[in-house]
Amino acid sequence: MEQRTRELARSVEELQALGEVRRAVNSTPDLATVLTTIVARAVQLSGASGGLIYEYDEAKQEFELRASHNAEADLIAAVQAAPIPVGEGALGRAATSRAPVPVPDILG
Repeated sequence: MEQRTRELARSVEELQALGEVRRAVNSTPDLATVLTTIVARAVQLSGASGGLIYEYDEAKQEFELRASHNAEADLIAAVQAAPIPVGEGALGRAATSRAPVPVPDILG
């Protein structure tokens, strides 16, 4: 019964997050606002301390930061100064392989 209650609570939380994203999409044509809402809810649902959303620039063959949540200013500045080329870093390798790339716990 407790397991089922936890699952239902998780489903409600996910539906609420989706509702908030839907409201953001319907209320503004501003892509930055929508992406910021999406990354904030993804961070909340995943229990992460922060998150980033990148956009792939096909002409440049690299990923550029588009939105963030709970990311320190120094990290944002560093990421914006050095877009991620396809094939480099976990994100670039995932794009190349079209599969998840394991990342070791660098803090542990």
